[in-house]
Amino acid sequence: MMHFSYAGQAYAGVQINPSTKSDSVQSVIERALYHFQPTKYPLRFGVSSRTDRGVHALHNTATFDWISPIDITNLVQPLNVYLGEKNEQIRILRIHSISPQFHFRRHCHGRKYVYRLGFLNEHEFTNINRDISFLSKKQRYTLRDITPATYNLFEKDYITYVEPPYDFDAFRKAIEVFQVNRGV
Repeated sequence: MMHFSYAGQAYAGVQINPSTKSDSVQSVIERALYHFQPTKYPLRFGVSSRTDRGVHALHNTATFDWISPIDITNLVQPLNVYLGEKNEQIRILRIHSISPQFHFRRHCHGRKYVYRLGFLNEHEFTNINRDISFLSKKQRYTLRDITPATYNLFEKDYITYVEPPYDFDAFRKAIEVFQVNRGV
């Protein structure tokens, strides 16, 4: 079993999606594994959860078949070096053997998702692009990188910024519904 993390902005989700031209996290990891496997047997790589384009994962897991004389537990550092050389935003945290009966989804004990929303003040978001009359609201949102919200370099790519006006009661109700439906 492989434990890994990634910054998802460069990827078309975690799983391979044949309908997109962009790499998925899975396709990048599979390429890296094939680099260290002398034979080209299928890996049968299975990810325990799914994420969409642009979504990050602090800790995800996957299983894969490994047919090679190389001990899989010794692959973490070489895989991370390989991924780093390719400028990939994926890091392997740990790899260990599992029982052949283990199934990556059926035996998953749970999933935890963290959603981070940044609420911008009016002057931080809409006003900065007000003078650009031809921009639609959606295009102004796309230009959020030139707002003061980007001053926090450590979080700017990991927060979804929400444009005012805010309806905090609607947010609270949505969170309550989500928690009830997910059993949180």
